[in-house]
Formats: sequence, C-alpha cells, structure tokens
Amino acid sequence: MRVTQLSLKSPIDKVYLNSSNDCYLEDKKLKRVISIKKSNSDSLVVWNPGKEKANEMSDMGKKDEWRRMVCIETANTLENSVVIYPKLSHSISTEYSVQEY
Repeated sequence: MRVTQLSLKSPIDKVYLNSSNDCYLEDKKLKRVISIKKSNSDSLVVWNPGKEKANEMSDMGKKDEWRRMVCIETANTLENSVVIYPKLSHSISTEYSVQEY
C-alpha cells in the first residue's frame, strides 16, 4: 500500500501510474474520510487549478473556491492507456463514499 500525502498550496496536476488500489482522502477540517473505490483503473489523476487558473475558469464559482476542492479522477492514462479495438469495449467505474469520524 502506497501512502501519499499532498498539501494543496499551489496548483497540482499529477498522474499516479500503476495505481489500481482504492484511494482514501482524509479531510481533517470536516473530520471525514472520502473513499474512492476503483474498478478497471490503473491510474489516478489528482488536480487543483490553484488561484490564478481558477480565476480564469468560469465554473469555479466563488472567489477562492479552489481552496475547497480537489479533483481525484479514476483513469487509465499514459503508460496505462487502454486501446479499444472495434467491436470490443472497456468499462471503468468509481464508487465514492464518505465516513465521518
């Protein structure tokens, strides 16, 4: 099990390759753990636009909203990309749950 601790003080756009395990986000301020269970996913993308980019985005809403969000995406990217040939398919899924403590 790999544990990565992030601090969102600046923009981040990071890909974690070969990461098929579930992900857990501890939100100490709201005293909760957000569980992200992945299926058929070998990558994870974590991003936050930071102040400057967020101000350029029309969908970020209120001022400094970037300070209250993090995007964690289930993916198959870069070396983990999946090629889908004609008449074949690939499914990927994510299940989120929240547990307060």
